[in-house]
Amino acid sequence: MLYLEAGNIIVDNATMYQEIHCNDDNSGPFKHGQSHIALRGLYFESEGHKVVIDPGPGRWIESFFPGYHFRDLNDATTLLDEAGYDHGAVTDIFLTHLHFDHCAGIFAQKGDHLIPAFPNANLYLSASQFKLIDHPSEEERDSFLPGFNKLVNKYYNVILCDKADNVSYLDDIIFSDGHTRGMMLPVFSVDNESYIYATDLIPTKRNMTPEIVSGYDNDPELLYREKLSFFERWGRSGKRLIFFHEPEPANRLAKLSS
Repeated sequence: MLYLEAGNIIVDNATMYQEIHCNDDNSGPFKHGQSHIALRGLYFESEGHKVVIDPGPGRWIESFFPGYHFRDLNDATTLLDEAGYDHGAVTDIFLTHLHFDHCAGIFAQKGDHLIPAFPNANLYLSASQFKLIDHPSEEERDSFLPGFNKLVNKYYNVILCDKADNVSYLDDIIFSDGHTRGMMLPVFSVDNESYIYATDLIPTKRNMTPEIVSGYDNDPELLYREKLSFFERWGRSGKRLIFFHEPEPANRLAKLSS
């Protein structure tokens, strides 16, 4: 298994870490300052499948979104090749959702055009998320790339998921709607360890507290309830959580109680 450390983005703490169900407006623990949060994809192999989960935004995104404060962006393809893996051999890409910071790295820039970064891979998407990209809410609109669905259909073999049955390299999929409708948390096993890629249900270790949500969540109240349900269902599973946005590499993994 390889972490794809695709870079960082600077965010306001007051937006990234909001506390709900708190009567004291001054009691929020992260009211001030900024954080460099990670953009962390993943690569693993399972029964002949070579899988990339959420490759990050890719280096090309910096010129497309100059107003965002990106730092040290890396292409997932470069990270794989440097680690001794052939990115052209990737068989499957699993996107937890279609916000650009998670998924834009499935493309690379060649001149004035975008081309597939993983030309030989199948692309797994949530069916409801793929529909949403055509009709996003005003609050969520800026998180999606214009014309992204057309590029995806042009360059990739798309497999839409409503359940885990047609994703043989996963043990399960946890669906979540609070951050964005149809977000998927993949559950998988590598070397006798079981993992949950927590994506933006629990983006950082701080967000393990159910009351701490994000200003980027489409429905914070729903996300709060989903986190409570998640810990009730999985909290004693012994599985390891992988955090996409955790800024400290030493904390990018947490083990649930067993």
